[in-house]
Amino acid sequence: MTKPMPSYPQEALDKEMGGDVILSVEYSTDGSVTDVQRIVGDPVLAKASMEAASNWKFLPIVDKGQKSRGVSYLGFRFLVKDHSVGSSFPFGKWQETPRDSATADPKARPGRVRISSGVAAGNKIGGSNPRYPESAKDNLVEGEVDLRAVIDKQGGISLLEIVKTPSQDLAISAIEAVKTWRYKPYILNGEPVEVETVIVVRYTLSFR
Repeated sequence: MTKPMPSYPQEALDKEMGGDVILSVEYSTDGSVTDVQRIVGDPVLAKASMEAASNWKFLPIVDKGQKSRGVSYLGFRFLVKDHSVGSSFPFGKWQETPRDSATADPKARPGRVRISSGVAAGNKIGGSNPRYPESAKDNLVEGEVDLRAVIDKQGGISLLEIVKTPSQDLAISAIEAVKTWRYKPYILNGEPVEVETVIVVRYTLSFR
């Protein structure tokens, strides 16, 4: 997988401009990027991010022996203080096939413990509430966004992957909120451990 990082635009440095950029990236069956769209972020920073993202090369998704197109969300963080650019956090991807990726249920990595959604919810201690996108309200879109999450030993979100979503707008809203969530560290045998779970974010239209 080829992952060039954006260059910090001089215009942004001159204006002491920083912040996060979130992009939606579509790629073909050979992993080449076919389309990049800005979701969140200043246009100047987003332009640099989009130029870098267009040169990414993804590992093709293979489902039942067939390669399929994919969509990935990329996050870049521009830090004015030290003029650096990094990943805001690893965004996940979903594949454009009829198969529901929730059935894949990959095995947890060694040293990582899988816990239920209910246990994870009980350990949540802070973070932003999801915002219901106006575009989703206007189109009467509601439902659940399921995110596979990895919570690190300190209780922060270290990885998010979209498992199921009614729409892209709701997925982005859920990701923006959940990436700020904090949890009590999960203790196993007296030591904090990394955990994997599924976080469910529900969107319900209030007039129904």
